[in-house]
Amino acid sequence: NGTVRIASGFLAMKGNFYRFGANFIMGSNGTGEALIYVVGSSSGDFRRLDGLTGSVSCNDFTKFGPGIVRLSGNNTNLFGTIRINQGNLAIDASQAVRNTNDVWIGYGGRLTMSAASAVLGGLSSDLDAILQMEYSGATTLSLNPPVGSEHVFQGTVQNITGNANVMTIEIAGSGIQGFRGIVGSPLTLKTGAKLKLLGDVSGASLTCEGDTTMYASALNTFSLTAPSSLPTTVVLSEDTLEKGEYVLISSPTGLSGTKPVLDVSATDYPQGMTPTLRISDNALILDVKAPPGILIVVR
Repeated sequence: NGTVRIASGFLAMKGNFYRFGANFIMGSNGTGEALIYVVGSSSGDFRRLDGLTGSVSCNDFTKFGPGIVRLSGNNTNLFGTIRINQGNLAIDASQAVRNTNDVWIGYGGRLTMSAASAVLGGLSSDLDAILQMEYSGATTLSLNPPVGSEHVFQGTVQNITGNANVMTIEIAGSGIQGFRGIVGSPLTLKTGAKLKLLGDVSGASLTCEGDTTMYASALNTFSLTAPSSLPTTVVLSEDTLEKGEYVLISSPTGLSGTKPVLDVSATDYPQGMTPTLRISDNALILDVKAPPGILIVVR
């Protein structure tokens, strides 16, 4: 317990440490960056749980090393971006992070949800990142990318083996939250949320609440949970549309209700061909008035 002030340098934990109850202040007044290097009981062992149960006061939090850091203190003074360069960072309590903390995960790194709920800013990563859930009950991770920002998580969203509970990812905020990879958790878009799908996105379901926007690009795969889950606006960008039909969204439960507004302002398509949306065979179809051809598939 007590307070540890690190005016410069970094905190390195190596060996069979378990929990640190001290409050850490980084820099002379809590405005320095927290640089924490952790090695578990053996090099590369993700099972060792090294934890910070006290508060951390800092501006940016960066974790190195193959071990785990578990955050559970009341971190009201943890500002800036949380970076997981290596290993695993576990959120053990909702108060351990702030709703303005953006999170970035390095190649192969992990973010573990071990609390009933947590609210972050935007979530982004290098390739092959992992977002996993190990809480003993249902849990909700809320992402709130700030206005004007775009964050893309690239990797796998999963439960730890043997955990049958569900983690729901809520997307709110005014920025864009993107995904590329396997999303094994249901997504809920809150009013005003913006979701971007890049490359192959599979395994998830989607529920939309209020006015929402979905950005779709080539070769997406996505599923919806209910007919009422259509986003308000579908934006097609960075793609060249040829003459044909493109299946945007399909749902085993069928689609109904108001069609989304189609925004193709940033999309190239054949001269004289105005793309239109229509619902047919439980799918939302982009029709460019020509022979069939599939560019975008969202199931």
